[in-house]
Amino acid sequence: MTKRSDKDPNQPDGRLPVDREFADRTRIDLPQQVVDSGLFDLDQDPAQLARVREIVSHLPDRTVVDVASRLRTAGHAQQTDIKAFTDRHGITPAEQRLLASLVAGLSVVDHAREQRISVNTARTHMRRLIEKTGSRGQLDLLRKFHRPG
Repeated sequence: MTKRSDKDPNQPDGRLPVDREFADRTRIDLPQQVVDSGLFDLDQDPAQLARVREIVSHLPDRTVVDVASRLRTAGHAQQTDIKAFTDRHGITPAEQRLLASLVAGLSVVDHAREQRISVNTARTHMRRLIEKTGSRGQLDLLRKFHRPG
């Protein structure tokens, strides 16, 4: 975090310029970070990843660094929320992974494919999540996760 007196008057927004090498490294990692975040309706399709790379290549350095930082912060906050929720309900690590996948927008079948487990195993984890949280179904489980209380 910069102090107000450290701002660069030559920058349009008054902030210090971004280190070019850091921005270039971030620009390489950002497309996969965007896909992995689960915040957008993207999958691991190479064409979608190529499109995200193309878009990122046109962004200013400051924007690339800011977006990467915000995605990291959002991911950390989400993991903290999942950990707190799972601790509160006595959820196992396997069930926690399923919950994280659901929160990221994956289906139970997609989660099973990603985790290389059977769909029946994933459905068993789903049933246990619903039981442990007192949910009426998958949608209710997600509502409880997003609105604890």
